[in-house]
Amino acid sequence: MSASGNAAPVMSVRGLSRRFGGLQAMDDVSFDLHAASIVGVIGPNGAGKTTLFNQLTGFIRPDAGSILLDGRSIVGLAPHVICRRGLVKTFQNVATFGDMTVLENATVGALAHHPIATAREKAALALRQVGLQARLASPAGQLSLPEKARLELARALATEPKVMLLDEVMATLTSSEQRDIVAMAKELAAGGMTLLVIEHHMKTVMSLCERILVLNFGRLIASGTPAQVSSNPNVVAAYLGTRAAAELADARDR
Repeated sequence: MSASGNAAPVMSVRGLSRRFGGLQAMDDVSFDLHAASIVGVIGPNGAGKTTLFNQLTGFIRPDAGSILLDGRSIVGLAPHVICRRGLVKTFQNVATFGDMTVLENATVGALAHHPIATAREKAALALRQVGLQARLASPAGQLSLPEKARLELARALATEPKVMLLDEVMATLTSSEQRDIVAMAKELAAGGMTLLVIEHHMKTVMSLCERILVLNFGRLIASGTPAQVSSNPNVVAAYLGTRAAAELADARDR
């Protein structure tokens, strides 16, 4: 992960807002993402995390606000167009093409930029990155839940994104598997990719992310380093609780 310095952000979000009937799901949220960084998004259930991701990726159009990717607006573009621009999202509820092979599933992602022969090569590379190289010919429907999570990640990687949004990609993984994903995410960031991560495993977030955004009732209530966020009284009151905050502080100090 690298410091942003004075470089222009790869993504800039300003005043993002969205209402569903009487619910203000997103309320004037602004932040920047810089290249080669890993940023976390945390908050209680219903805070607006998934709504944020769905607006960034074009599945939901914001009522107000701007989203710039490499200085160009992506508001109003279809999800597949945004994907081709370099922004991709993994899905928390993984859906595979069960009768297709693992390689064919990942190839679907690579087809965003490449003809079929090259797409297969790119897909195979992505599958090696996530440790599924031994399952290329297996039907995707035969994979375990952790393996399907890895396939979802590989399919996103195969689109060759500049910015990747990870929506609880580690939810079904063991502690050891989570450590593997953390190491891989850091390698991706070291290679120049930017990652925005929704994750409920707080110790994982603290070890993975250089900066954390905290949402509550659709508003951004805090933004900063893991140490700053975990000691912020608004975050402790809204999400972490005093016991969890103390445990995280103790883990950082070890």
